[in-house]
Amino acid sequence: MTNIPIKILREGAIFPTYATAQSAGADLYACLEVPVTLGPGETKMIPLGYSQPQTIHPGERIAQLVIVPCMAAAFTEADELDETERGAGGFGSTGTN
Repeated sequence: MTNIPIKILREGAIFPTYATAQSAGADLYACLEVPVTLGPGETKMIPLGYSQPQTIHPGERIAQLVIVPCMAAAFTEADELDETERGAGGFGSTGTN
């Protein structure tokens, strides 16, 4: 695994941690002075389905960070597409019954 240096700017912040050596995501912690209560729809961090306000406390684990390589596509125009395992069945077709 390659380590990518990431600087933390906030003094006293809890650094992200990996729960295990095999973890793909690093746990991120709330860097707050005091608890903050958010109502449904105020942020994307509150999972859909919560109907009551949620309080986030200082130092609480709130998310995970996964760093992955990003690739760009090279788009080209074609007269036809290559054959695939799905064949003429198209999208959603496995070719088996």
